[in-house]
Amino acid sequence: MDLSCVENLAQKINLDLKTWGIQCGFIVAYHPLDYCKTLVQVGYEPFPPVESWFFGSTYLGLPNMFQYLRYLKSVDGFSGCYRGLTARLCGSTVSACVYNTLSKKVSISEDHTTDSDVPSFLKKTAVEIVCVTGSTIVAHPFHVIAVRTMAQFVGRETIYQSLWGSICEIYGKEGIKGFFSGVIPRLVGDIIYISISATIVYIACRHFGKSKLTDQAGSMTGNMVASSFSYPFQVVSNTIIVNNSGLAVGCAPHTRPFYNWVDAYRSLKYEKQLKRGSSLVGRAYTGPTYLVNGRPRPYGFYFGPVHLPGASYK
Repeated sequence: MDLSCVENLAQKINLDLKTWGIQCGFIVAYHPLDYCKTLVQVGYEPFPPVESWFFGSTYLGLPNMFQYLRYLKSVDGFSGCYRGLTARLCGSTVSACVYNTLSKKVSISEDHTTDSDVPSFLKKTAVEIVCVTGSTIVAHPFHVIAVRTMAQFVGRETIYQSLWGSICEIYGKEGIKGFFSGVIPRLVGDIIYISISATIVYIACRHFGKSKLTDQAGSMTGNMVASSFSYPFQVVSNTIIVNNSGLAVGCAPHTRPFYNWVDAYRSLKYEKQLKRGSSLVGRAYTGPTYLVNGRPRPYGFYFGPVHLPGASYK
């Protein structure tokens, strides 16, 4: 290996480390809000909704995610807002490594292809699905640990304390299968997201021509539309991860036992809970209601428990 090869390799490693560092920085910065979103996705709403008004119409409003985060901080302190971060970072690192490895192995030639070429579009989309699917499967055990670590807030459990202890806990009680709880709906969501976003970008390039503006507009539109369709599967995946796991939030009265992810999807769809946690502000209760003196009240959804400030883990 000559000097130029060594320099190129060093530059590539530095670039990869820089990209990884930026990605980890975003994960750390956003983790407290992601923590709140995860708790909402698994079905934890500490405070019941209150009647609110928006442009003359009434709705049952829930605390926004920043108020939700303030509540978590009042109970567990600043460090408590970062529960599950270690597993999240490990999962992100493993996912990125697997994705990069697979993308190099199954990449297709760029010669004689254009973004408006149908065979090229299908091949690129298939390659992306393979890479994302592989990275998701390999990193999913860390996602399970992260979600369950965060979900312990509801019942104040201390089962998932360390990364190694969590691995032993899951393997001892559920075997290998426990590490892949909820993986199927997560994969379904990934495939839907990639397919829709890639299709919208392809249509934009085909009808409006290839340009930087077209790419940006197509990607932005594709991501928004794809997220709307794939988000319910994130909710189902995280719900299945905690369901019957021994955690309070995975049992009655927070939820009922599900036979499989399809059962969970149907139940959450019937209860209009597939979009829970999708908004940071302007959150509204969309579940079943009944009328009291002509005013809607939530029905069939358990709110709470509310923990006292400073009631950190012992």
